[in-house]
Amino acid sequence: MSRMARPWVGAGRVAAWCASLDRQSKLDDVEGIEKAATILDEHLNQASTVRSSLDLVFPNRKAFPWQAPPHPLLQHTQVIEDDGVTRHKAVFHDALMDLFTDHTIQGRCLFPGAGFVEMALAAAAAMVRSGGQMSNAAVTLQEVSFRQPLDLEVGSALVCEVPADRRDVEFRPAGEPDHVVCSVGQVSHGSTSASSPPSSLSESRTRCADEVLGISERYADLRERGYHGPQFQTLSQVWRSASGDEVVAKLSVPAMLSSERYHVHPAVLDGVFQLASFTGSADASVPKVWTPRRVHELRFVGKITQYDNTDKHMWAVGRLTTSHDPYSASSRELDLSLIHI
Repeated sequence: MSRMARPWVGAGRVAAWCASLDRQSKLDDVEGIEKAATILDEHLNQASTVRSSLDLVFPNRKAFPWQAPPHPLLQHTQVIEDDGVTRHKAVFHDALMDLFTDHTIQGRCLFPGAGFVEMALAAAAAMVRSGGQMSNAAVTLQEVSFRQPLDLEVGSALVCEVPADRRDVEFRPAGEPDHVVCSVGQVSHGSTSASSPPSSLSESRTRCADEVLGISERYADLRERGYHGPQFQTLSQVWRSASGDEVVAKLSVPAMLSSERYHVHPAVLDGVFQLASFTGSADASVPKVWTPRRVHELRFVGKITQYDNTDKHMWAVGRLTTSHDPYSASSRELDLSLIHI
């Protein structure tokens, strides 16, 4: 019942469950509901407050504060007072695995780099709320390093440890204290007013006039080779500049993801990372997979998002950086932007 009621009751509000109808009156459920509705209607027209009317009809009701559901990747949080470390834990139950089963690399189900980023953003947002800071503060992650792949199965658990100074955030599988799979050098917060405006999407679209055809066929080919299940096939259209140094993409949020609450959904951010395979001088029509190794800096401005793919579009822009080595066949360095309009 709580899950059914959640869409109609927001966080911070007070809800009340009413106990079963009085069985001593020997009324069936329909008659009992009709009687309760009639009495409630009479009292609402006479009483000065709704609360007193409800108390008269349902004297045994219990009120409780409504708690917002936890972030999907921050199911358990523990603060260790001795060392000031906050430990967040995500357990990959069946519902989460319904999503991450589709993130495969050569047939292995791996937690995506975008998932580590989202979990770090969620941990940073939790610090903002606990510290009484503004809820729309900008969050910056610096030096995110994806050290080792993390294989997933139902029941796997991931721990994110955030020190009090917000430096050297580490991710490790639960029960493996010496096995660090990802780290964040620094987490910081700032006012959204201090953030620089995003680059012009319209200008990028003008420069990127060559559409890459066959995106769905490309995903089908990669799927056969053990990459990118349906929920991680989020690129719907891609355009390249003549030089290949810049790309623009339109992303679609699968309907099954539209009700989830994330800062940046891992499947969406993974689609942004996939833009690396469309840059450079190589033939963009040839499917090739690039996996993220490091994020120098990521800046998030906004609030937690409930995606709705019925009325909004997400766009991504990728540009090869000036420090990118054009002769490197094994790495690419890009500036990436995700724009929600």
